[in-house]
Amino acid sequence: MRTRHLLIATLCAGLPAASAAAQESSAKLWRARQQQQLQTAYRAPTVSPYVNMLRDGMPAVFNYYTLVRPQLEQNQVNHQDRSSIHRLQSEVDRETQAKSSGRAKQTRPSVVRRRPRYMDYSGYFGRVPEPEAQP
Repeated sequence: MRTRHLLIATLCAGLPAASAAAQESSAKLWRARQQQQLQTAYRAPTVSPYVNMLRDGMPAVFNYYTLVRPQLEQNQVNHQDRSSIHRLQSEVDRETQAKSSGRAKQTRPSVVRRRPRYMDYSGYFGRVPEPEAQP
């Protein structure tokens, strides 16, 4: 009976470490899926947008400014978004690694110069002059 309690206590002691490892692995899996979705969502088109210039019914110049050029501009915006998302994700990964290894930046709390007061709008509208004391 005593060994059974010892076994249960040992298993319960190891649960927080196991759950933390499971959470970390599930976070990595989720991040990998998100990255894969981003890569598949922003694939380059298989057909050149310039093919739209050959459409019948409108002159080629009209097709260029209404179909081709907006698509090229959208591709450029998508590329910029993708690179900024990648940059931000790498910053988050670096900060997460720094926190887990104990090398995170120590930030000091902001200093409050005066106590906040109820219904005090002096920060928005300036200070109201204090009434002068009557002798």
